[in-house]
Amino acid sequence: MQNGDYNTQDRVSELFIQALEVPSSQWKNWVDTNCTPQDKQAGVDTLILKLLRSSDRADAFFDALNRNIESDLENPQNEIVYKTGDVFDKFKIIEQLGQGGMATVFLCERIDGQFDQKVALKVMKVQGELFFLKEKFRQEQQILAGFNHPNIAQLYDGGISKEGFPYMIMEYVEGESIDKYCERKKPGLRERLKLFLQVCDALQYAHNNFIVHHDIKPANILVNQAGHVKLLDFGISHIIHEQEKSTSDNTTFAGTLQYASPEQFKGSGPTVASDIFKLGLVLFKLLTGENYRAAGFKNHDGGFDGLCHDLKQYFRNNSLLKKESDLVLTDLSAVIHKTLHESPDLRFVTVNSLSHDINNLLDNKPLHSHPSNWKYRIRKNISRNKRRLVFLGVFNVLLLTAIGFFIQQYFKTVQENQRAEQILGFIHEIFDSVDPVQADGQVISAIELFDKSTERIEMLEGQPFLQSELFLITGSLISKLGDWNLSLDFYQKALEYLPEKNKSSYRLQRAKVLQHLSAGYMNTSDYAAADSLIDLALVFFERSGNAGKIYLPEVLAEKGNLLRFMGNYEEALGIIQKSIDIYRSDKRYSRHKLAKALNSKASCLREMEELEQALEAQAEALEIVSALGDNYTELYLGTLGNLSIIQLRLAHYEDALESSKMAYAEHERIYGNNNPKTIRALNNLGSVYHAMQDQGKTDSIFTLVYERFEELLGPTHQYTVSSLYNLATSLYRQSKFEKVLPLYYKVLEADIATLGSEHHFVGSDYVQLGNVYMGLENWLQSEKYLRKGITIYRKHFGDSHANISRVYYFLGQMYGRKGDAEKSLDYLGRSVAMAIEHLGKENHNTKLYKKGLATFEEKFSQKSL
Repeated sequence: MQNGDYNTQDRVSELFIQALEVPSSQWKNWVDTNCTPQDKQAGVDTLILKLLRSSDRADAFFDALNRNIESDLENPQNEIVYKTGDVFDKFKIIEQLGQGGMATVFLCERIDGQFDQKVALKVMKVQGELFFLKEKFRQEQQILAGFNHPNIAQLYDGGISKEGFPYMIMEYVEGESIDKYCERKKPGLRERLKLFLQVCDALQYAHNNFIVHHDIKPANILVNQAGHVKLLDFGISHIIHEQEKSTSDNTTFAGTLQYASPEQFKGSGPTVASDIFKLGLVLFKLLTGENYRAAGFKNHDGGFDGLCHDLKQYFRNNSLLKKESDLVLTDLSAVIHKTLHESPDLRFVTVNSLSHDINNLLDNKPLHSHPSNWKYRIRKNISRNKRRLVFLGVFNVLLLTAIGFFIQQYFKTVQENQRAEQILGFIHEIFDSVDPVQADGQVISAIELFDKSTERIEMLEGQPFLQSELFLITGSLISKLGDWNLSLDFYQKALEYLPEKNKSSYRLQRAKVLQHLSAGYMNTSDYAAADSLIDLALVFFERSGNAGKIYLPEVLAEKGNLLRFMGNYEEALGIIQKSIDIYRSDKRYSRHKLAKALNSKASCLREMEELEQALEAQAEALEIVSALGDNYTELYLGTLGNLSIIQLRLAHYEDALESSKMAYAEHERIYGNNNPKTIRALNNLGSVYHAMQDQGKTDSIFTLVYERFEELLGPTHQYTVSSLYNLATSLYRQSKFEKVLPLYYKVLEADIATLGSEHHFVGSDYVQLGNVYMGLENWLQSEKYLRKGITIYRKHFGDSHANISRVYYFLGQMYGRKGDAEKSLDYLGRSVAMAIEHLGKENHNTKLYKKGLATFEEKFSQKSL
């Protein structure tokens, strides 16, 4: 450390927090060993020893160092007068549960005879006008009053006692701290991680409500005998939108020193990142039974490999973790590394993102916190679980019965057919080399299958073109099984092995790989990557001569589909129409390709609310596919599903129900009930029941769809998020506003992370949040979110569009319920006029808006009489 960089306060903070974990008998030797000559010259060693000898004085030191006002707390004006047996309002004090710096907590029982109830009574220690303490106590009351979460202790009542003491009556949580619970019960790793996920869920709920806890530690997390977690003590929490003031004010150190984040010791205020760091310290304690800082890990300049290597070694020697697999220890190391990163910017962005990785670990899926590594991702994807894999059953059958046809289509000339035979022989060799009864059976055999296949492909030295083809074929087959993440790994390998040669055959192969990569990223909702890759694929197809040009209309249709998902409907429609025109004019193309392009056109028109045109395009596609026979069953089912969605939008409910039931039954028969295509068909059926207001069937279907998609694709995939949105919307229709609010926030967070903050789906999320707050009669929040939604809609659809008219209707409803007649009637009138322009007078939405306008016109005319 250079003299010019030396800072006594920073050195005291750095060394003191490490020394807290050292046994008191070793303090003097530890300080003497770890303090440099410069530290000793500055008196740091003496100061640390003084602090260590009294944890109370240590807290007082940091308080005085940062905010002298809190020294007043050491001399309260009056001690609490309550004791066991005293009556407090409707409650009798049974015993004192504990006390902290601000308050004393008692266990009480209800004595008014209404019903049996035990509560926790939290009483502030002082009377009088000690503003700082009273303000903190009042803030905790306000925060808890607004919370309704199963993992956060509930506030029942609060006020000022007749003796002048501020108090809160809260839910009594009969349990023990989470670390003590784990120490006593000795749960396995999965159980400990599931306990931790409950903590994450509670903290994310607080963050969604703009509250930072700021004192996450095991003592504030209780677990009852049933394993249910409660997060306690929001006494020093902060409102998120006040963070800028807090982080620039270096006068306050609050919280518990052993669980403080690095930035707190530098004077930073409470942040989401700081809460996440504290969660990481709690997680380490739960995993190992030990304190992270006592382990003495080096930072390795933030490098992943160095710290993760140290963590794995530590875990391997830990009695609670030493039996876990190397892959599990790798994942745990990655999570701890990211959660406890020295830099707040490099930690998990949200608690939900941490939860997602913990869930991925539990489900044996690749972690986002682990750097992309092909072999790591392959191992994770193919060893997931028996229900996901089905590889020895479905995969073997798929390969050994359909692969011949697949490869014959892939190769045309005699020379190419010879290569096809070589590839087919290779695939059979892979299957013959696997003993399906080895080890643990199905899952291990699947792992062996792909390990051996990738090893064999990599052994084909001197044949990079063939290696690329093998990776591409295998990836395509995996994609058909619905494992899109795993297929991406094989596509990436296909690209890596393809040499950079200026031959049309190599350019064509590169174009095919890029096309598949784009489709893979589109399947996994990474639209930006998919868009770049499809543009690059188009360039390589065009440069591949006549052999490449034959693929152009297919790739154009895929480009249009991608733009549709990104919300660029006008551009998407133009490109899809160009593809259709090529298919119509060139008789070389199979009719099924035209039908696929017409499906895309119909979907695009549907999203543009051009429903009659969409129905026309969809009907033509269905007519073509119906004439093609059984070889195109998958395309027929997709066409039928699209038709049901358009019928639903047109309010042709019985037709939509018949189409969607038929599509779902056929999907289930062909693919089974756990394939993404089948689940999407089930989701479409749920949407029809939702429109028909059959809430019982709707909720059960949407819940099942959400659970299946989350298991198969992860929590941030668009299919998962859309199904959660549908479930939330169904609950909203039933006026379950408190229950639905966190669901919409979860959708919003996932959409922003996946699609960006300006995507029209994000606009829809804001609109729905506005509607929920309208249901809660929170007019300020309702208006805020409705206007955020309409701002995004205007960027995509212009100032006049069916979606804009819908938000005008909601704004009119909100102002009407609020009692603002002028604004209500203005927005409702504009809503009706715009709907007539874009949807027509007979559209069901237009009729709904007219009815809303008439209702409020009558309401306000009666008020004026």
